[in-house]
Amino acid sequence: RQVLYADANGGGIGKSTDPGNTWQQAGSPGPFPVYSLTVDASAAHTIYAGTNGAGVWTSSDEGVTWQSTGRSNGMILSLALDRAGVLYAGTNAAGAQVSRDRGASWTTLDAGLDSIGRLTYGLWIDPRNAKKIMVGNEAVWGLGWSQDGGATWSDAGAGFTGGGPRGVAGAPLEARRSDGGAGERRVV
Repeated sequence: RQVLYADANGGGIGKSTDPGNTWQQAGSPGPFPVYSLTVDASAAHTIYAGTNGAGVWTSSDEGVTWQSTGRSNGMILSLALDRAGVLYAGTNAAGAQVSRDRGASWTTLDAGLDSIGRLTYGLWIDPRNAKKIMVGNEAVWGLGWSQDGGATWSDAGAGFTGGGPRGVAGAPLEARRSDGGAGERRVV
């Protein structure tokens, strides 16, 4: 069963069980706008919601009830989850954050990021290599990356000139082999 969730920026969480044809209310973590969502399919469809002012909330019953995590304040602009269940949050004032215990406690991934004002819009974790993290920000880089799980950071490479990217995502490429083999992934 394919389930989609969408944040409604103040209207709670929407849920579709028919790939977006119809939607119903799935609940709300509270009276504050939701800015980001991610789902942990390996943990019985646990949903994480990043809010404007109330941190990260979690639901283990598909959005019916919600509990605050250890990141209980601030604006959470983006959320990402790697295959091992490590949760990342991009924030408005605390930079990139990481939780290795499903949101109970958080650590700042700020090595080299202090100079960018700690504003992290978009966050992307490479699905093949969780040590590769990309972040979008308005200051110094526009797009920065870490090749070592957030211990050090640098400019994501020559040619990217945009300031303040709000999202970073991976997209599958078309299969290039005649046998229908799996496509590669690239950052878009």
